Amino acid sequence: MKASDGRATASPRARLRIHLLRTLAALATLPALACSDGSTGPPPADPGPLRVVVARAPAATGGVLLEITGSVTGPVTPVGTFRIWQQPGSAGLEVLVKGSVGTGPILQFPAADRNGVYSVRVLDAAAGAPGGYARQPTSEYDVTVQR
Repeated sequence: MKASDGRATASPRARLRIHLLRTLAALATLPALACSDGSTGPPPADPGPLRVVVARAPAATGGVLLEITGSVTGPVTPVGTFRIWQQPGSAGLEVLVKGSVGTGPILQFPAADRNGVYSVRVLDAAAGAPGGYARQPTSEYDVTVQR
């Protein structure tokens, strides 16, 4: 077929076929676009559990009360033989850790958001039996959340 200006035109059946192929090609790209967050490559690997790590603590510590902030949606579990109690606090999750707290990991919890911001602070602390269960200054502790 020829158009009035002399150009060749496709038959109605061929135009329909071209239209269907273009539509299918466009539809095939939608799942990739819907799953994309603008980055290239595969999504980052799951960081695994986050750990609450004590970097500095007095030697006679028998327990600490911590406040963890961030998207803590899974269970907080002790690392080692610590006993813990937890409840929602005013700004995050409050966790009481009982046991001989020294340096190293004391708690872990699943990362609800791999890009989330998590923090921990010591609300209160006490010595164990050798220290007469006396309160200890919270400024003597360095505690962080690590991936």
